[in-house]
Amino acid sequence: MRSITIHDLDPDLDQRILNVAREKGVSLNKTIKDLLRQAVGLSVGGVAVAPDHTADFEEFCGSWNQQETNAFLAAVSEDRKIDPEDWK
Repeated sequence: MRSITIHDLDPDLDQRILNVAREKGVSLNKTIKDLLRQAVGLSVGGVAVAPDHTADFEEFCGSWNQQETNAFLAAVSEDRKIDPEDWK
């Protein structure tokens, strides 16, 4: 992956980027990458824009309607118990 260096950054811009990074609680590097992604249209509101592949394998796997989804979630929620001993 390519790295870049930006020379002679305006002090105002530098401070604003630092403030954004602090506000979000993320690194300066991640903040700059997120801002660049937004600037070139690869993210909207901080969320990456990617092609939707949800239906790509539907013909092989099938899909559930909302009623089937709700029934499944209700069934697994009832039986799901986490034993703290398993996480020691």
